[in-house]
Amino acid sequence: MHQRYGPNYAEVLIQPEVVSALRVVIGNYRPEDIYARDEQGLLDEIYSVLQGNLVNNNVVVQDILIEELRLTEDLESAINEKLVLEQNALAYEFRLDLEESERIRKGIEAEGIAEFESTSGISILQWRGIDATVQLAESPNTKVVVVGSGSDELPIILGGDN
Repeated sequence: MHQRYGPNYAEVLIQPEVVSALRVVIGNYRPEDIYARDEQGLLDEIYSVLQGNLVNNNVVVQDILIEELRLTEDLESAINEKLVLEQNALAYEFRLDLEESERIRKGIEAEGIAEFESTSGISILQWRGIDATVQLAESPNTKVVVVGSGSDELPIILGGDN
């Protein structure tokens, strides 16, 4: 190594190869992919390229360590903003899916009510009035319940405290 590259072989051979391997691997990705990429996977790719580049120079790469990989502040903030906007879009889609499910549920409920009314001959309002009357009759504070005297045959409750 000393005869071929001199005593500064690390600066002459190894550093340029490390930079080259970094550029090859990093160049395969968009900035946001690098930012979100698994660190060990990125290191493994750089290690493979570096090992392949240095094998003909009798250099064995045992391990690599990248202390810091930074994007520009503008690029990093743009990526963060994009990620936030993507999450907001996903949340909006989720809300739309919930509303669509609720619309379907209400349609099924309306079909059930219509089927109930056609089968029983009783409107849902009358049925709910009967149900409320039963609940009031069972309540300990009920005074007087008159059944069927109101409009649409709904019960009238008298004697309640106002």
